[in-house]
Amino acid sequence: MRLVIANGDGRFNLVGANVDRLLPLGYVAIDQTDVPESQRVSRTTIHYRDGFEDEARRLADDLLVPTALLEPLGDRTVTADDVNGDLIAVLGPDAVR
Repeated sequence: MRLVIANGDGRFNLVGANVDRLLPLGYVAIDQTDVPESQRVSRTTIHYRDGFEDEARRLADDLLVPTALLEPLGDRTVTADDVNGDLIAVLGPDAVR
């Protein structure tokens, strides 16, 4: 499974701290990015490709945000790195740092 994690909140080191939490859990292919300020989110959202909904639920738990919004990715573009991920997690203000 390939994972893209984006800072959708703007807090310093939000993505890095969460990647550090995920690596010991076995996540290996993680791209790190930011979303533009105009696309910041009010809640952590995990976009998933077809067939990856269960993994999205597990990722929400592993990120310590079990109430994250889970949405099929479909044809939309969330980050410039979407092509690199089966899951695209955009961390919001509810994400633990």
